[in-house]
Amino acid sequence: MVATYIILIVSILFIFLTIILLLLRNKTWIKELEKNIQKISNILTFTSVLLAILAISITAIITIATQEKAKVQIGFYTNHGMTYSEESGQEELYLNKDENGIISKPEIVPLDWKIRLTNEGNIATKNMIVRIEFSGIYFKDKVEADYEFTNPIYGNGGYKTIRYKLEQDLYPNDFTYLPEIPFENMELEDKEAKSINMKIILYDENDKSKEFNFNIQLEENVDFINNI
Repeated sequence: MVATYIILIVSILFIFLTIILLLLRNKTWIKELEKNIQKISNILTFTSVLLAILAISITAIITIATQEKAKVQIGFYTNHGMTYSEESGQEELYLNKDENGIISKPEIVPLDWKIRLTNEGNIATKNMIVRIEFSGIYFKDKVEADYEFTNPIYGNGGYKTIRYKLEQDLYPNDFTYLPEIPFENMELEDKEAKSINMKIILYDENDKSKEFNFNIQLEENVDFINNI
C-alpha cells in the first residue's frame, strides 16, 4: 500500500514538473537546462555505444580463445616413462656416433629417448600425419619400419624424410608414442659433424600444420653419462 502511494506521489510531481517546464520553456535558465540535459544524453548515448563495442570485442576474444581445436605438443620421454629432461638432467638430445660415422640411439637410461605426442586441445585429432626430416643426415635405403620413406635423394638412393600416420585419433589429454626411428639405417653427410637438426611437422584435418625443430648432439661415446 505504501509503495502505491509513493509511486502516485512521484508521478504527480513528475507531471507537475513537466507542466512548469513547458510554461517556462522560453526562460533562459530553462533553455540552458535543456542544453545540459541534451549534452548528458549525448554522452550517455556515446558511452552506451562504446560499452556495446567493448562487449562485442570481449565476446569475440572469448570465442576465439575457447574455439574447438586439437593442440598437439611434442615431448621426449625415457623408457621409464619420465620426461627426458627431468630424468637425464639434459635439455639436448643425443645420438651415438662411432668412428665410421654410423649413428645409433642411446639405449642406456637416462639418455635413451622417444617421441611422445600429447593432445592438449579440446577435440580429437583427425587423420594425424607426422613427417620427420633431418638435416646433415639421411636414410641410406628403405628398411622394414613403421615409417614410410619419402623425399628421395636422387643419385645415392637415400631418403631425407620419414612419414607416419597415426592409426587412431588422439583425444584431448591423451598421448601416444611414435615408433622408434631407424637411426641405424642413417648416414652422415659430414662424418665430422657434431650435431644434426630434426624437424617434425604435424598435419591434422582439424588444425593447421605445425613445425617443431630440435637439435641433436652427436657423441662418439655416450658413456659420458657417467660424468654428468
